[in-house]
Amino acid sequence: MRLEEPEQLFSNQHYDDTRPKQDVHRSGLPLYSVGLVFLTGFVLFWAENTASHGFITQHMWAKEIAAFINLEACGAGGKEILFQAGPNHPWLVKLYVESAPHPNALVLAEDIFQSDLIPSDTDFRVFRDFGNIPGLDFAHAMNGYVYHTKYDNMDAIPRGTVQHTGDNLLALVQRLASWAELSDPRQHAAGREVYFNILPKIVVHYSEEVGVFINLLFIGLSIYTALVNARVIFAGETRKAALWQLTLGCAVVGAGWLHGILTNVVVALILDALHRSMSWYSRPGLIFGLYYCPTLVCMMALLTIYGNYKVNPESSSSLLKVVLCLTHSKAWQCVDRELFMVTHGQLEVGCVMAHQVIVRFCDDQDTLLQQAVVPLIVLVKDRLKALGIISAIFLLTVAAVTLTPLGFPYGADPSQPTPQRILTFHVKRTFYSAEGSVRLQDSGYFLFPLDRHSPDSVAQLIPEVSNARNVVDDCHTELFCGLPVSSARMVSLLDSSSWIPADAPPIHIATSLELMTQTMLSVKVRRLTFRAKGPENMGLVVSVAPNVELVRWSFEADLPAKGIKWLDRSAYFIHYTSGSTGTAWDFWLDFEVSEMLFGLLRTMAIPQV
Repeated sequence: MRLEEPEQLFSNQHYDDTRPKQDVHRSGLPLYSVGLVFLTGFVLFWAENTASHGFITQHMWAKEIAAFINLEACGAGGKEILFQAGPNHPWLVKLYVESAPHPNALVLAEDIFQSDLIPSDTDFRVFRDFGNIPGLDFAHAMNGYVYHTKYDNMDAIPRGTVQHTGDNLLALVQRLASWAELSDPRQHAAGREVYFNILPKIVVHYSEEVGVFINLLFIGLSIYTALVNARVIFAGETRKAALWQLTLGCAVVGAGWLHGILTNVVVALILDALHRSMSWYSRPGLIFGLYYCPTLVCMMALLTIYGNYKVNPESSSSLLKVVLCLTHSKAWQCVDRELFMVTHGQLEVGCVMAHQVIVRFCDDQDTLLQQAVVPLIVLVKDRLKALGIISAIFLLTVAAVTLTPLGFPYGADPSQPTPQRILTFHVKRTFYSAEGSVRLQDSGYFLFPLDRHSPDSVAQLIPEVSNARNVVDDCHTELFCGLPVSSARMVSLLDSSSWIPADAPPIHIATSLELMTQTMLSVKVRRLTFRAKGPENMGLVVSVAPNVELVRWSFEADLPAKGIKWLDRSAYFIHYTSGSTGTAWDFWLDFEVSEMLFGLLRTMAIPQV
């Protein structure tokens, strides 16, 4: 977005799909909602995050930007959520809360995203890290089933989503653009804001310092409450008896946690053995019967067996507090669980352990939440009946999943599709020896697994899949299993990938890698200069031999803190993108190595993407 002031507000959304009329959640929705109302200048991005980097580091408008709004998506519906802000610059969150008619924000999502639990990236990081510009990062996360599929079109986006996004962004842009201090926002850069929703239209926000005080206050109140309750519960008891009761109570709670986790793992393994894993994928409600219920039963059963309770006369008021707290917790669970489930279909979380990942995620959330629910079993007169009802729900759900079509994880309903994703590359591979001669050349389809059932689920539909072989043996001898990776995030799942021999694909632009010069910088340091030629997108993988260290390179001033570990060696992945095809890419690498190891100092691969 370009305004007529020296310091400007920039609204960004990118397009990352080559098919017409697709990817509307990232490009069409934000622009349709608010962009055309204000735009007096356009910057057209066609290369996703890479183009954002090119703009913010090289375009003449980049220096004029005071703040930005980034619009992302990993789904095609629901309310847009503010999930990253800043860095620092608390005024951004304050102005958003003041101006947006339907604010929706959660700082926890920022912490989750920046901890790399969600395998994705946004333009926000590019503007933040390379442009040093503060901003707000919004995303749509619901209905991620259609994300990057043929169903990703305007029909998949509810009209209410467009209206909600337009109302909020229109008001926000107007407020930010008219903010007097936008001319020099650095004066208001100090501090960080904590923010979260407590009701659909109410966002609570306060400074990080206030948040620390509130946390310490509640910790102190918790300790005080525990001490007061302990004095009441253990009145008349000796110190030894009170300590024993306290230890036993903590042990029962801890055993309940462990029992619930182990039970869920066993359930997951049984369903996996019966080929009913991921049954929750299209029907998230099945999670309650499959994983909530057994966890509740295990934890409640231990408390029932323990049986040494004193009913507190204030139990009814405590119950009311629990219900009030759970109301919001449950709502957030619905949001973040769907976010995690659909994101696993997007990339890394899904694979051999996809089923167990969701189980672990359920365990972590449910165990904490159910600690407030489980003690309520003492208020139930017929505890065995309550446990029986919950157990029956679990058994009926398992029966429905294993004996009926409910266990099939995917769905083809045109109104709400939940398709399976299989990432497929048509590949021609050439392997070279250390002397530079060709030692192996083949071609085929590289199938990267995005969930537990890939690619076996399509074997009956695609006969060639029956010829697929697992590449795990290649992973013991070849760098990155000899497969072309388009992202470093793929590396951890390569040994679960499959290879189908096939004819070579047409190669329109040949890829070459040539060692140009070797320079001795010191007694132990050698600089190797290379020239690579190929298409506009290439990847470079470098792995150093034992007793050799990569100390410098031409890509950045510093090496990454640590490389990817592969066969007990450090490996580095560089993704190269150019605006033109066939341009020579020159780079150098400095290796610290003894002279007798000089000929064996590196293994390199250059996959063409």
